[in-house]
Amino acid sequence: MYDLVLVTTGYSRLRTKVEEISGSHKIIDCEGGRASTLETLGRCMSDGVRVLLTYRCPYIIPEELYSKAADGAYNIHPSLLPAYPGLNPWTKIFEDKVSVSGVTLHR
Repeated sequence: MYDLVLVTTGYSRLRTKVEEISGSHKIIDCEGGRASTLETLGRCMSDGVRVLLTYRCPYIIPEELYSKAADGAYNIHPSLLPAYPGLNPWTKIFEDKVSVSGVTLHR
């Protein structure tokens, strides 16, 4: 059983922080491609997952996978939705000269 499974792209400070604070975790790097990511996630979900967290994940996780997370599945989006969707909203935020932005956490 995993307390936390994080699905993300590339090695980041967030991944480093999760490794520091979580005893029972799995980090899945999306850079291996959609099929590899979903296959690895499927194996994790079969082992049991308390919380599934996605951040900078370019793939839609199928409901049959994320619904198995005992305490829920969450996505962190690096801007306020619905104003700035997409994997990398920062360019548009800067082009629009937005002085205050935020993040969206949705279940």
